[in-house]
Amino acid sequence: MRINDRVIHLVDQKPQDGTAAARAAARSVDDDAVKVGGRAREVADAQGHADAGRAERLARIATQLADGTYRVDHEQLAARIIADDLARRGGDA
Repeated sequence: MRINDRVIHLVDQKPQDGTAAARAAARSVDDDAVKVGGRAREVADAQGHADAGRAERLARIATQLADGTYRVDHEQLAARIIADDLARRGGDA
């Protein structure tokens, strides 16, 4: 069931053309349109670039794993584990 303004009808049933329900349904379709502004486009583009950079990094790591040349920086790993734990605890040591 869908509610459009004050008109209630089953989704499977189309209102007859020319009726108040048909006009209300047409109006609701126009009102539901999504408009993407310039800033939203910039954010989407930045996300796309970040995803591309991540994909490249993962491909490089996969190649290193396959070659047996991937090395873990143990100090960096330990620092990130500690930072993550402190963040979860609210910064208390």
